[in-house]
Amino acid sequence: MKYVVEGASQQKREPGFAWWNKGAVRDVAAVFLLIALWWVFVWRFLSPDEANRLYFPDGDFIDQFYNFAVFEAKAFKDGRLPLWNPYTYAGHPFLADVQSAIFYPISLLVTWFAILMWGEMQLGALEFEALIHFFLASLFMYFFVRRLTGHRGAAFLSAITFSYSGYLTGYPPLQLAVLESDIWLPLVLLLVHVAVSEAKRENSAVFSFKFLAPATLCGLILGVVILAGHPQSAMYVFYAFLAYTLFESLRHPALSPRRVICLVAFPVGIALLASAAQWLPLLEYMRLSVRASATYEFTAGGFPFRDIVQMVFPGTVSLWSPLYVGVLPLVLAGGTALLRRSQVTAFWAGFGGIALLLSFGGNTVIYRLAYLVLPGFDLFRSQERAAFLVAFALSVLAGYGARTFAEFAGEYDVSWRHSLVWGVRWIVIIGGLLSLLAYLGWMGGGERGWALAGFMNRAIFLTILAVLTWGILKLRAEGKVTTRAWWAVAIAVVVFDLFSVNADPNAAKEPPSEFALPAPLIYPLQADTSLFRVYNEWRLPGNYGVLYEIQDIWGASPLRLARYARFNDALPRERVWKLLNVKYVVTWQRDLPGGTLIGEAVIGDETSYLHRLTDIGPRFWIVGEVVKVTDEEALARLADSAFDPWRVALVAPDAPDVPLGGEDVTGEVRLLAYAPERILLEAELNGNGLLIMSENWYPGWKAFVDGKPAPVLRAYTTLRAVPVPAGTHQVEMRFDPWTVRVGLWISLLTWIGCVVGLGIRALPFGKRRHAHESALD
Repeated sequence: MKYVVEGASQQKREPGFAWWNKGAVRDVAAVFLLIALWWVFVWRFLSPDEANRLYFPDGDFIDQFYNFAVFEAKAFKDGRLPLWNPYTYAGHPFLADVQSAIFYPISLLVTWFAILMWGEMQLGALEFEALIHFFLASLFMYFFVRRLTGHRGAAFLSAITFSYSGYLTGYPPLQLAVLESDIWLPLVLLLVHVAVSEAKRENSAVFSFKFLAPATLCGLILGVVILAGHPQSAMYVFYAFLAYTLFESLRHPALSPRRVICLVAFPVGIALLASAAQWLPLLEYMRLSVRASATYEFTAGGFPFRDIVQMVFPGTVSLWSPLYVGVLPLVLAGGTALLRRSQVTAFWAGFGGIALLLSFGGNTVIYRLAYLVLPGFDLFRSQERAAFLVAFALSVLAGYGARTFAEFAGEYDVSWRHSLVWGVRWIVIIGGLLSLLAYLGWMGGGERGWALAGFMNRAIFLTILAVLTWGILKLRAEGKVTTRAWWAVAIAVVVFDLFSVNADPNAAKEPPSEFALPAPLIYPLQADTSLFRVYNEWRLPGNYGVLYEIQDIWGASPLRLARYARFNDALPRERVWKLLNVKYVVTWQRDLPGGTLIGEAVIGDETSYLHRLTDIGPRFWIVGEVVKVTDEEALARLADSAFDPWRVALVAPDAPDVPLGGEDVTGEVRLLAYAPERILLEAELNGNGLLIMSENWYPGWKAFVDGKPAPVLRAYTTLRAVPVPAGTHQVEMRFDPWTVRVGLWISLLTWIGCVVGLGIRALPFGKRRHAHESALD
C-alpha cells in the first residue's frame, strides 16, 4: 500500500496537553534534552574558567552590536531613550538605525539584567544573548515539525538540523540582528498552522477567538522579527509566512476567501502596529540615507555557483558553510523531495529550491525577477542570506524523511528505503575516491599538495559520515534495528556531524582587541576635555568612539546620512576637517601637513600615528549673511578655497527667510551643556545673526531661543543653523522626533491591547463568554 506523507492531519493525535498527559511529559523531556545539547555546543563561550573560555572574534559583533549595546545601556541607566549617537558620523539617529534593535524584547531583558548586575553592559551578557537564540531556534523548530509530522523523533532531528546548521552557526551570530530575526520563523509558521486548523474547524465565524488567538500571537511574533533589527531577514520571514499561509489555505478549499484574507492581513497588521516604534523612525532615516538610491549592482550580489559544493564539503570555499545541514539530513531531505512526493514535500522542496536560486543573487534570472516584482528585494544586498530559507526547508524535509524511513514498511516504503541506501553507497564510494586522490596529490608536495591537504581532511570526514549514514539506513531498511534504536543512532549521527563541523567557526581564544586599543592613540583623546572630533583613517575599529565616548566623523554602519556622505566625498579633506571641528587625526602618515605628531602605536604589522591639528575649526560660530543655494552649488562653493564659510552661510532653497545684520555681525558662543539629545548654548551677538552648529541636520531636532521655538535651517548641505536676534540669548537644541513618539504609542497600545485581550479571553469568564457566543453562532 502506498503511503504519502501529508502532515499532522494524517497522524494520530494524543489527547490533551495537560501537564499530566504522557505526551506532554515526553515533550518536556525533549525540551530538556535540547537544553543539554545546547549547553554542549556553547559551554566554552560561557565557561568561567579562562583556560577554556572562548570569545566571539573581532568584527561586527564587537565593533557594532556590542558597542551599540554599551551605548544603549548607558542611556537607559541615565533614564533616557538612546535617540541620537554623537560618536559616529558626526552624529546620527541611533534609534532609527535599525540594527540598534532597542525594543527587541530579549535584548531589553539582557540589557536591563546587565545594568542591574554590573551597572553596565558586559561582553559576556551580549554573548549569552546571541547563544540563547540557538536554543530558541531548536525549541521553536521542534514544536513546529512536531505539529506537522506528529512525531517527536522527526521534530527533534529537524530541530537539531536547523539550529546547528552551517547557516545559523556561521556569520549570523557575529551579525547578531540576522540571528535574532531568523530564529522566529518556525514559531511564526507554527502559529499559522494552528490558525489555519482553527479556521477550518470554525469556518462560520470569521473572527472566532480560537482563530484570532493564534493569528494575534503570529502578528506579535512577526512584530518581534521586525524589532530584531535586520530588515532583510525580516523580509525573508514575511515572504515565508505569506507562502506558507497561502499553501495551507489552498490545501483546505473549504476556507472562505474572507478567512484566507484575514489569515494574511490580520497578523501583518498586528506586526506593523506592534513594531511601529522601530519602523517609523527607520523609514524616515532610510529616506535620507545612502540606501535610498541602491542600484541593482549593489543589491545583486550572492553566492558564486561553487558554493553549492559546501552542501557536502563544508569549509572548502569559505570559512562558513551556510548551505551545510549535515550528510544524513541532506540525504533524508533529498530522498523525500525526489522519491516521496506529496503536496507537503513538494511545497518544501519548491520553497527550498527557489530560496537556493535566490541565494545566487544576480547570477540567476530568479533574483532579477524578484528585484523587479517583489517589494524589498531592491533594497538589500547580500542575497546569499536566502540560504537561511534553504536550511529551514531542508530541515523540515529531513524530519519528514526520517519519520517515513523509520516508521513505515509498506511495499513502496521498502523500495524507497533501498533506493536511499543505494544512493548513499555511491556517496561512500565517491568520498573514498576523492580522499585517495587528495592523498596522492598531497604526497606530491608543493603548494598544490598543501592546498589539497584541507580538501583531503574534508573528503575523509565526508566518507566517515557517509559510511555511518549508509550503515544506519541499511540496518533499518533490513529491519535489523528497532525503531527506537534507529532514532537514537540517527540523532546521534546528526549531532556528531553538525557539532563537529560547526562548533568553532566564530571562536577566538583571546578577548577582542577593541577592549585594549593602543594607549598612545586613545589616552590623549580621552584626556582632552574640550569638544572636538577625530578623523580615524581606518586605523581604529569603525565604532570605537561609541565604546570610548570619543566623537568621530566616521563609523561602521550600513546606514548613514546621504547628504553627509556627499559632503565628505565632494570636499577636500582639510575643508571637511575644519567644518566638522576635527582636532585629531589617526592615520598611517608619520608626517601630516598641518598636524603635530603626539602618539604612535603598532597595530598588527602596521604603525599608526596620532596627530593634533594646528588649525581647528569651531564647533559653533556666528554669521551675518545667508545665501540660498542647492546642495550641488553649496558643495561647489565650499570646495573653493576662496569661499569663507565663517562669514557667509549657505542654506537650502526652502529655508525660511530670516532678517540678518550683514557682514558686520559678530558674536561669541559659549557651551553650557552637551548631551546626545540636548545641547545648551549661550550666544552673544551685536546684531541679528545665524548660529551655525557643526552638528548633522536631521528632522526631529528642535531649537528654542530663550525658551521660544525657533526654526532649524540646513546649512552647508548637512549642518544645522538657528537664527538668533541681537543680544545675549540661551539657545537650546533638543532631539524629539515625532516618529519616535507616535511609534512608541502605537506599539505600546498594540502590545497592551493584544496581551490584555488574549488574557481576558483565556480567563474562566472569557471562556464562558466565548462559549455563549459560539452557541449564538
